[in-house]
Amino acid sequence: VMEDNIINGETTGCKIRDNVFLMEGSKIENTTLENTVVFSNSEIRDSEIRGTIVDSNCEIEDTDLNEALIGEHTSL
Repeated sequence: VMEDNIINGETTGCKIRDNVFLMEGSKIENTTLENTVVFSNSEIRDSEIRGTIVDSNCEIEDTDLNEALIGEHTSL
């Protein structure tokens, strides 16, 4: 279990809770993140994401995810 967050992506208006890893190139806006990994070049807006892995090149908007695996190039 990570003790710190690792934020290499861009965040605006977000609530970053425990165990969050954002890879370089990810963009997160107005979203709550907890126990989540977001791979590069993914964009998440206006969402709540917990216990989730979001693969590369995904677009997620106005979504509530809990313990999900989101594959590459997914749009929600």
